Amino acid sequence: MTGIALKGTDLDLKIDGSIVATALDWSLSPTREMIEVTTMESGRGKIYIPDRTDYTISLNGLVFRAEGADQTGYVEIVNKLMNADSSTSWTATLDGSTGAFASGWGYLTSAPIQVAQGAAISYSAEMQGCGTLTINTAF
Repeated sequence: MTGIALKGTDLDLKIDGSIVATALDWSLSPTREMIEVTTMESGRGKIYIPDRTDYTISLNGLVFRAEGADQTGYVEIVNKLMNADSSTSWTATLDGSTGAFASGWGYLTSAPIQVAQGAAISYSAEMQGCGTLTINTAF
C-alpha cells in the first residue's frame, strides 16, 4: 500500500481572539475514556464501552507574533496562565497541500522555558483541550 504523508505546518495560538504565538513543533494527543462493563459472564476478560473524549496539546518552538514579537509575548502567555482564566483557542494545519486542519480551545496548563547551556532559549506550552476537537478534512 502506498500513500502520501501528511505535511503538517504551524499551530497558531490565540488568546482573547488574537494570535499571540505560532508553535513550530507541536503534538496533539486525543484520548477516549472507556467504561468497564465487565460482568460475571465475561469470564476472565474485561469488557469496555467508549465514553467521552478529550485531548492535550504540547507546543514547542513558540514564535511570538504580538507587537514587538519578542519575549513579552511569552510573558503575556505566562500571565494568562497564572493570573486569569482566559481560554485559549488554536488552529493547526494537518496537511499544507490540501488545507486539512484541526482546531479547538482549552486552557494553558504549563509554560516551561528550556535553556540549553550556550544555546538560545526555547519557549513551550502545554494545553488541556476542552469540548470537542474539530478536524476538517472536507475540501
